[in-house]
Amino acid sequence: MRTTGAPEHPTRRYLDEVTKLPEYQWLKPLVPKLEDNATSLATANQINEKNREIGAMLRTTVSQPCWSRPEGHIIPNSAEAQVDVAPSAE
Repeated sequence: MRTTGAPEHPTRRYLDEVTKLPEYQWLKPLVPKLEDNATSLATANQINEKNREIGAMLRTTVSQPCWSRPEGHIIPNSAEAQVDVAPSAE
């Protein structure tokens, strides 16, 4: 996550606010490590292990909200998928 010099960055602003809550004090020393290329990946992994929702904010996420296929338990000739991609905040 690169938010250096950008305090208005939505993810950084969220992290700064959430670390004020007692149950998220564990996150406070980790946030600055997200700014350093040498520590950002390991830090994002550490955050993800503790809280997957916050971890997802630090990465590109994909969800498949809608599938369309023929009915039955056969391999269809065709299928359609709609995919939403939320890029990581870099």
